[in-house]
Amino acid sequence: MLRACALGCHTAQNRCRAFTPLNLPLAALTDPVAGDVTLSNALTYSTTSCNSLGSATASVVNGSCVLRASTFSIGANLTVQGDKPLILVGVNGIRVSARLDVRAAGATPGPGGFAGGTTDEGSGQGPGGGTGGSHAGTYDDAGGGGGGHGAQGGAGGDGGGAQGGAGGDVVTGLTGFEPLQGGSGGGAGGFRGRGGGGGGAVQLVSLSTINIPAGGGIIAPGGGGRPANGLSNGNWGSGGGGGAGGTILLEAPAIQVVGRVAAHGGGGAGSDACGSGIWESGGPGSPGSVDGTAAPGGASGGNCNAPGGDGSSTVDHNGQPGTGNTSTYGNGGGGGGGAGRIMMRLAPSTPIVVVSTVTPGAEFGAVTVEP
Repeated sequence: MLRACALGCHTAQNRCRAFTPLNLPLAALTDPVAGDVTLSNALTYSTTSCNSLGSATASVVNGSCVLRASTFSIGANLTVQGDKPLILVGVNGIRVSARLDVRAAGATPGPGGFAGGTTDEGSGQGPGGGTGGSHAGTYDDAGGGGGGHGAQGGAGGDGGGAQGGAGGDVVTGLTGFEPLQGGSGGGAGGFRGRGGGGGGAVQLVSLSTINIPAGGGIIAPGGGGRPANGLSNGNWGSGGGGGAGGTILLEAPAIQVVGRVAAHGGGGAGSDACGSGIWESGGPGSPGSVDGTAAPGGASGGNCNAPGGDGSSTVDHNGQPGTGNTSTYGNGGGGGGGAGRIMMRLAPSTPIVVVSTVTPGAEFGAVTVEP
């Protein structure tokens, strides 16, 4: 079937004009392509193995798992896990009418995201990793800082004489988009509480239209910070920081978004109680939201403790600080994770159909079309 060329015909070759996507060569859009991929049953896909999906060919390019087909129609939920970002190249169109999910799960980052701090006082991985909370004296433990990405992570709360970890920094320019990377992890608490993983990274590329109708969506939430979960060697422990939201990159001549596109940070964990025989664990931070509300920080566990900070939201893209408790043997809550990054790159002067379901708000750019 003949298809119209959205960017016009190439002046010297018998094909459509194209553009060079981020992270991929021009050939990703100009070489011959296999058939259509229609997903009608829910599926969990691993970028670690990066196997073919239906008619789509699979390859690893610049560290990302690339699936390439004529068209993609995602009509059932597609959950993506693994150690590599995911790139979908639908040369003749992509439609996402269900949920494409690259979320982190607690301390485990989403595909292409960065892990949270996994050792006492350990910082989260990634360019915006939250700093680990400190340990002081015998039992004083501070909360880990939330991961940063498109916005700042929240600072961890102080615990007794221990200082809370700093929230992760904002990244700028094309960081996260090229090379494709997800959100940074939250810092660990001063004792036991681990940081949440950063949301994953996904890129959609087409020479036609990317369409996300009502009921469809692409989500990349950060993971919630983890609580210390109890006594060890007489110590109770502080909360880990939440992971930052991930990265979503859309590139096509035309992009239509009515469904949900979201990349928010997870909440920080609450700290444990303290004192002989008075143990109660703090609560874990909630995963980053998909509706733009703030992911709640974990509840405090009892005395000598403090709740974690909320993750990012549509109203405030920054993660919120964890609460401190400066009493003797006090434990601080983890900071919330900052928002991720969303970018849409279109043909110059192309109208953009986007509603308020994109959160945080998207950054926009123009693709460079070949002669």
